[in-house]
Amino acid sequence: MTKFAAALAVLAACVLSFPAADATADYQVDASHSSVGFSVMHFGVADTRGRFDAFEGTFGITDDGIALDVTVQAASLNTNSEARDKHLKNADFFDVDTHPTITFKSTSAVNDKGGWSVTGDLTLLGVTQEVTVDIRKVGEGETPYGYRAGVTCDFTINRSDFGMTWGVDNGAVGDAVTLSIALEGVKAE
Repeated sequence: MTKFAAALAVLAACVLSFPAADATADYQVDASHSSVGFSVMHFGVADTRGRFDAFEGTFGITDDGIALDVTVQAASLNTNSEARDKHLKNADFFDVDTHPTITFKSTSAVNDKGGWSVTGDLTLLGVTQEVTVDIRKVGEGETPYGYRAGVTCDFTINRSDFGMTWGVDNGAVGDAVTLSIALEGVKAE
């Protein structure tokens, strides 16, 4: 293969990996039928689970990929323990007064084994890191409440990459946090 042909192939692969600007289906996240949850190891003996109760977003599905934009209200954190939630909301962890939102905005997507490998910018505590997650479409179809689609993903980040380090050194709270996101969206009219 000539250098020109190789460069053309790389360019074509890059173009195909980005979702089309005019997505074939744009969906508004229905938060009442969606969830944003997390789990983290506590003292190395068990996972502590929690969720965020307030979030919004959109996703667009094309033949070549998916575009995703989600904003989570950090103060909506809920671990079913008022005392723990109060600690998690302070400056040791989420610092919700200074950093009220957590955001993810995709920048590229590639079809991968019936889903998409999606790269995007995750912003937490004012720090933006590029992450890649595998997103799978669960289903889609007409319902009595409009045309809907569902997508899901589970992925792990190290919270210390975003400057959230309380409890990491002494093993009180693990560094690795698994995020579990399930979104149901209503197709825009």
